Amino acid sequence: MKTLLIGSDTQGIIHHTKDAFLEQNEEIQGIFVSNPLEIVPEEIPSINTCLGIKNFYQDKDVRDALLTKHIKVTDRPRISTLYALFNGKKFSDWMEVSYSSRLMTGDVGPNVGFITGIGFPVDVNLFEAVPSMEKLQDFLHGIKYQGEVVCGLADNYLLTDINFGHYFGHFGMFSEISKNTTQQLIDFMFGIFSDAELHSSLCISNLVSQQPFPIIGRTKKPTINTPKAADKHIWRVLLQGVLEVILITVHGRDLGEAKFRLSQTLRNMQKYNHDLQFRVDYGQRPKFVLSKEKFEKSKLSYMRTQKNGVPPAVCP
Repeated sequence: MKTLLIGSDTQGIIHHTKDAFLEQNEEIQGIFVSNPLEIVPEEIPSINTCLGIKNFYQDKDVRDALLTKHIKVTDRPRISTLYALFNGKKFSDWMEVSYSSRLMTGDVGPNVGFITGIGFPVDVNLFEAVPSMEKLQDFLHGIKYQGEVVCGLADNYLLTDINFGHYFGHFGMFSEISKNTTQQLIDFMFGIFSDAELHSSLCISNLVSQQPFPIIGRTKKPTINTPKAADKHIWRVLLQGVLEVILITVHGRDLGEAKFRLSQTLRNMQKYNHDLQFRVDYGQRPKFVLSKEKFEKSKLSYMRTQKNGVPPAVCP
């Protein structure tokens, strides 16, 4: 479907499909928004927004009724997040993501949004593992929402919060390990494509920036140069329309392979840009609930790789 993208953090999608546009034209058949409160024409199908979701965010009584009485979220701390796409009737495969919003290595510094994360496809039945998931699906079906869903997950398998709209970090990671193309993921949310499934690989992501980020000035910084071979792993985000940052997403059979691929991409980027900012502790200290055992196994595999001194294959 020919799709209009609204929101600066949706612009990274442009480089992953030929059917997305930043300006309205006569070919537009649907609208993909970043902010669920965005005002869009009612006659054009839209994802990441609908009247019910707008009421959820704008009406405290509606929000409390859903979260505390229907879904019954817990007040326990959020350990990880669950992410999926919803097509109006059913969810895609789910991905569990552990991420940091701190700018600096060591998980310190300002909180500036999605910085680095690691994600695993969920391979358990979520409707059995997380009892409130079925209620969430019924709610979204009832209000005719189509789009992205992010849920916080506590250590007791209860949801801590629910959010909607575009999450560029989660979407990029999901696309990285998806069996579908990015366009097919968009079409799934519009109800055109039948399924959105994930490979068994894990995904690591890392944000790359240049000064003055996280301070967004009025002067537009030059585009961050990237090697052509890395295009499918690059998601460009334009902050407030002036300052570009890049999210790198890579996949791997285990933690060692994914970390090696990410480090290779970062080294190649530094050949073009000598003043890049990025964390070097990607893939470290994540916390999971459903994927805890898978992460521990993946970490052990990485430790064996380091001990043997044999690096994994380079990403093609």
